[in-house]
Amino acid sequence: MAEAVLFNIAGDIIKKLGSRTILEIGKWWNLEDELEKLKDTVSTIQAVLLDAEKQCSENQQVKVWLQRLKQAIYDADDLLDDFSAEALWQQSMSEDKKSANQVRFSFPSLNRLSYGYKMARKIKNIREKLDYIKGDRGFHLNECREERSIMFRDREQTHSSLPEIVVGRDDDKNTIIENLLLSTDKKENLTVISIVGIGGLGKTTLAQFLYSDERVKTHFELRGWVCVSNDFNVKLITEKILESMTSGRCDNLGMDATKNNFHEKINGKRYIIVLDDVWNEDVEKWFRLRDVLAGGAKESKIIITTRSKKVAKITRSTLVHELKGLSEADSWSLFEKIAFDQRQVPSSSQEAIGKEIVAKCVGVPLAIRTIGGLLYCKNTVSEWLFFRNNELPKVQEDNILSTLKLSYDNLPSYLKHCFAYCSIFPKDYEISVQKLIYLWMAQGYIELSDPSQSLEETGLIYFRDLLFMSFFQEVTKDKWGNMKTCKMHDLIHDLAKLVAGEESFTLSVSNVASVGKTTRHVFQYAYNYEYEKQLPSNFFNAKKVRTLLLHNHHKLWCDDTVDYDPGNYLLLVSKSKYLRALDLGEQSKVPDSIFGLKHLRYLDLSYNNRLRKLPSSISRLQNLQVLILDHCSSLEGLPKDIGKLVDLRKLSFYNCYPIRDMPLGIEKLTRLERLTAFLLGRDGSASKPISGLDALRNMNNLRGELTIKYLRYVLKNDALDEFCAANLKEKRYLQSLSLEWIPLHCFYNDDENDKDKIDAKDLNNEEMALEELRPHQNLKGLHLSGYRGVKYPSWLPFLTNLLELHISCCRNIQFLPTFDHFPFLENLRISKLSNLEYIDCEVDTNNGGFPSLKELWLSDCSILKGWKRLSSIAMLPKVFNCLSKLSIFSCPNLTSMPLFPSLQTLELVDATIEQLEQTLKMMNSAGDYSSASPSSSSSSPFSATHSHWKLEQLFLKNIKDLELMPAELLHSLTSLEVLSISDCPRIVPVSTDARDIGGEWQALKSLRSLELNSIPELVCLPEGLQHITTLQSLAIGRCNNLLSLPEWIANLTKLQSLRVFACHSLSEKCRQNTGEYLPKFAHIPNLDFRPYDHRPHPR
Repeated sequence: MAEAVLFNIAGDIIKKLGSRTILEIGKWWNLEDELEKLKDTVSTIQAVLLDAEKQCSENQQVKVWLQRLKQAIYDADDLLDDFSAEALWQQSMSEDKKSANQVRFSFPSLNRLSYGYKMARKIKNIREKLDYIKGDRGFHLNECREERSIMFRDREQTHSSLPEIVVGRDDDKNTIIENLLLSTDKKENLTVISIVGIGGLGKTTLAQFLYSDERVKTHFELRGWVCVSNDFNVKLITEKILESMTSGRCDNLGMDATKNNFHEKINGKRYIIVLDDVWNEDVEKWFRLRDVLAGGAKESKIIITTRSKKVAKITRSTLVHELKGLSEADSWSLFEKIAFDQRQVPSSSQEAIGKEIVAKCVGVPLAIRTIGGLLYCKNTVSEWLFFRNNELPKVQEDNILSTLKLSYDNLPSYLKHCFAYCSIFPKDYEISVQKLIYLWMAQGYIELSDPSQSLEETGLIYFRDLLFMSFFQEVTKDKWGNMKTCKMHDLIHDLAKLVAGEESFTLSVSNVASVGKTTRHVFQYAYNYEYEKQLPSNFFNAKKVRTLLLHNHHKLWCDDTVDYDPGNYLLLVSKSKYLRALDLGEQSKVPDSIFGLKHLRYLDLSYNNRLRKLPSSISRLQNLQVLILDHCSSLEGLPKDIGKLVDLRKLSFYNCYPIRDMPLGIEKLTRLERLTAFLLGRDGSASKPISGLDALRNMNNLRGELTIKYLRYVLKNDALDEFCAANLKEKRYLQSLSLEWIPLHCFYNDDENDKDKIDAKDLNNEEMALEELRPHQNLKGLHLSGYRGVKYPSWLPFLTNLLELHISCCRNIQFLPTFDHFPFLENLRISKLSNLEYIDCEVDTNNGGFPSLKELWLSDCSILKGWKRLSSIAMLPKVFNCLSKLSIFSCPNLTSMPLFPSLQTLELVDATIEQLEQTLKMMNSAGDYSSASPSSSSSSPFSATHSHWKLEQLFLKNIKDLELMPAELLHSLTSLEVLSISDCPRIVPVSTDARDIGGEWQALKSLRSLELNSIPELVCLPEGLQHITTLQSLAIGRCNNLLSLPEWIANLTKLQSLRVFACHSLSEKCRQNTGEYLPKFAHIPNLDFRPYDHRPHPR
């Protein structure tokens, strides 16, 4: 099936042969005739490739011919790529010596002439080989042209990224949830529920709905998910479950240690684990895994999804839920949602044909989705009829894969290429969308049809087309709305493997068998060091590999004590001279041989903490498009000849802290689209030539996020004109911009700030400089830090598309601009503005404020009094209707804020009781402005008339004058789920009324988690807590006057975690092994008593 890619490769060869570079080289070496003959040969072959692809599945003779042709076509492509790379290098060398307009190519040495003669022989040989294969066929092929399909690009952009549509599964979900929550009298603490059905029915989707259901989340303390597939390795499955439960990585340990770690994690806890896509029918293997999984609390559950009834039988499932196909009505409902535009009403003819097609899908949602996506772009009845009459008969009964292949067969050739490439990833692998697009670019799969678009933009369109056709699923997005990750359904992955054939190979624990000589793409999935050493002996025979991705889960990159020998990989890389994409992330050594890989487009060297310097030979990678150096913590600088990498599109070096400047020549990288940061030098006396802000002038294709650091050092060099030269206003694709004036450590260093006093000239220069850094109005995020000006830039109110605004360490700013201009702002963070008195300087305005604001963070603003200076109570604006999270840290004078009636999370740190009262007043949803005024003498904010029923989380820390949690407040927090009180030295959490010692606490009907930390006046727990039946977690720390724990704690039936640490008066009673409390509360799953102040770990 991989022969389908030949059409596009042949097209690439034809384009290369017509390029200016190849034509000029051909003229220099007198190769015009040979190159023209090669172009004619490849053009003739390409003309019949589409017909050959159609016939190869039914004609073995055609299939064999295509396999022979494929190797020759690949060889021709590699040869021309080598030719072009050498020419680019020579051009670069020539331009170092002379200006480009004096000489374009110069090959002065005999070695260069020798190279030309050698290339001439190779071109002739490959052309003759292609001619021979072209003529050596005993069958007829028709010439076909492919019209470039528009696919789905005219539809609404949101349509391709709609959430997954699920119909007809409510009864299935309710049945299984009922069993998950069912109490049982059985002694066995582990129950297995199997969801069984053919591929594509939605077993995994149903399991995801169960896993994410709020009732399930509440019922089970721990949750874990692992895709098992064909690889039933007990140790590996256990490690993956642990990682899922802890959201971290597992250490590389033996089976016994891994099992012990797992048992320590689940001991006494009720958990739910999903084992997705299980194929193992070996009962002994299952019992070994079950032995590991045993040990949790009673009523722990395992959900298994499988296509095999035998799997359900050997696992001794208490419930085997057989998932059936959708009903006829549900099938049509799903198809309608996919195949027709949301506003489109199908004609009676289309509906009749559509129902015939849907019937062929036998109720399988995946088949309905893919066929529906295919027919979405076929608008006429005649196209639907053609599909029904000519394509649908290919579907085999009870073979879902043949149905899915219809969608693949109808893809344009350029998308077939991209889809087949995805077979390189393991099943259930979370694929980075951006990385996938860059890998497609590296292989030359992306063709620009619109000159105004970049390769990445075109690649994203490809991805969206495949997503709409259901070739991808489970898409996640970043905060800007960009698609971030995706997965492939296991059946879609099977289809990708089928069409890719031997082209792609995934090396994993269960698949170390054979790598063919024709393999072009390799993904090595090492879960730890032991697995990583299992390279098949014939791996080194695949010398024409184009992709090598080494994906490692272990942490060797951060452990200098590990004696790790990457020799096999160094040898492999040195032999793979045709590599276009190489991921050596987390390897401890970087082979010098990679810098001789002239075909390389994608290079990832991230997480290498021993890499100090990149050799100058990296400049030979003339075709490099992506260079990733993230987390190389010892890397001292970027290559000095980086300007020679003129095709670079992405340069990323997150967390490479020693790098402080940008080398000269970086301004030549005008194709750059993603740049982590632009660094302007440690100080004004750099010992080496470095680039200034003017290097950004022509980088107008930059997109995503950009940070510009050390801006103040530019001013020290009297280079004010450089700020304008950055030309930020032309960078329309940037989504987020961070402007940092000084290094981060200086923000919190008072001595450093005192040394750096600003005079009037510097202040004026800084304001003028920021004015010149005006970004494009498309910007969605702006971070400004370390700016010493008094005035904010005049362009700030014009950034009307902002979603996020952070302003920090701008100590001279006294107010901020009017915020009426930010209708979409969702996140506002203001910190360390020591001269800010009021945020909004406008007086007597009744503006609409922030209609979209969801999160507000105010920190370390010592004189901040309120949002705005009010001349009358009536002018308090109605704002923050969407605010769900408010965090206030160390703002001692803040007493006046707008209303936020929808607040769900409140953090108050280093504050006063007055601030707590005023903040809670602002939550009054009744709109009583008089009571919200700080000067009002009306009723307490804690009275029954003030309902804070929407508040779900409340964190109070260091409220030094808080003496009592008022009963009125506790009675109003009926939806509160999390309460944390810490470092409040005067608070007495219970009432002094002897008749009701803390009884008001029982009003917290929804409380799940309570933490009381560093409360010296706490002598007993509030009695009302014993009535909170929802409480699941109780933590008490550093409360030295707490003399005892009440016995009623044992009666809190939902309590899963009890932690007591650094309470000296309880140390004897909580002592391990001998303390009296241990047996009393032993039934609580997560019991942790520690005499010292340490983050507690489960027992």
